[in-house]
Amino acid sequence: MAGTSTRLRALLGAAAVVAGLVAVPGASAAPAGRLTLVGDRDAVSEMVVRRGSDVVLDDLRIRTKGTHAGIAIQDAKGRVLAFSLNVRRWIEAHPAAAEFPITTTQATPTGSTARITLAPGRYRLRLITDGATTVSVGATGDLVRTARPRTPAPADVRIREITNAQGLPVGSGVERMDLRRAQAYVFGIHTEAHAHQASAANFCLASVGATVCDPTGDIGGTTTKTTAGATPNEGFLRRSIYSPLGAPDNRGIYDALLRDASVDLPARRDSIVVIL
Repeated sequence: MAGTSTRLRALLGAAAVVAGLVAVPGASAAPAGRLTLVGDRDAVSEMVVRRGSDVVLDDLRIRTKGTHAGIAIQDAKGRVLAFSLNVRRWIEAHPAAAEFPITTTQATPTGSTARITLAPGRYRLRLITDGATTVSVGATGDLVRTARPRTPAPADVRIREITNAQGLPVGSGVERMDLRRAQAYVFGIHTEAHAHQASAANFCLASVGATVCDPTGDIGGTTTKTTAGATPNEGFLRRSIYSPLGAPDNRGIYDALLRDASVDLPARRDSIVVIL
């Protein structure tokens, strides 16, 4: 009996060791969840990340009484590492727009994921909104939390309907952008198309007073989209540029020139400018 008890205790001890080894990976795995910010105005709060944690920027969900809602994450020096934002009216006009926020890495219709890993350290969580808001993104590890930022951190967010040239299917606008103290910026065009067949957008950061984009010297892009003979469709088109400004490059005052021409029924075109 004594020998049997000894062998039994040995077997139980070995089983406990194996169970412990099996349990370790599960215990250390970062759980999937949400990083949620709650508030009613632009504000920031501090956080500490103790282990590598991910944020999924194109998995953005917003509930807001304001015009827009978004999240930015900054490092201890204020540099913007992550950014995701959407506009309430765009989603109300086309619910599918909720799946395509403006992010540091643009999401595409094929569903590419804008995922950023934050190393251990101190960061700032920044809520970007102008009304009562709950906004969240996919997250793992130490980023799975709910925060209520309270320290004011104003953001310059402008969403305007681009003026239509009378009698022409063209919209254009100009937005002055002061980037001398900015950490990041976004500018672009959002077009709601009806019976869309083709469109071309031209947008750039140009010198103050410029009337056209200079592809050799300005920061910007030109994009086109056609249905290539398919049935004209309804929906939305989004063209935008995001840039962090961690270095002094491109700091200054510019005009964002935004122009959109399309072949469709009358459509609304909005310009968007975000300066953080």
